[in-house]
Amino acid sequence: MTGIGATPAEDVFGRVIPRINGTVVELHGDLDLATIDMLQDCLTVGVERGGDMLVDLADVTLIDGAALSVLVRAGRVAQRRGQRVQLMAPSLFVRRILAAAELGEAFPVIDDPKTPAPT
Repeated sequence: MTGIGATPAEDVFGRVIPRINGTVVELHGDLDLATIDMLQDCLTVGVERGGDMLVDLADVTLIDGAALSVLVRAGRVAQRRGQRVQLMAPSLFVRRILAAAELGEAFPVIDDPKTPAPT
């Protein structure tokens, strides 16, 4: 499945996959100012689908402050709707960026999609 309303660039960047109890948003490459609009689109679709959202960061190579801000906003919107956002398999680099931004505890992190994150 390709991204919802996806352009060819979004297909490379990420995709939104509906699941029974929520949505998986798979992201790839750099999450930075150049990709912020696509990131916002993917996360908005994920939240609007309802249920919990699992953001797969396994293939993310870089994340900057602009992307972190979009992720935090999506998390807040989801929380207001009674949903939660979980991060799956972020690299050590991404984990360090989250920790440096004091967001290490903001999102549950899971390394295996079959293992539920703590609530």
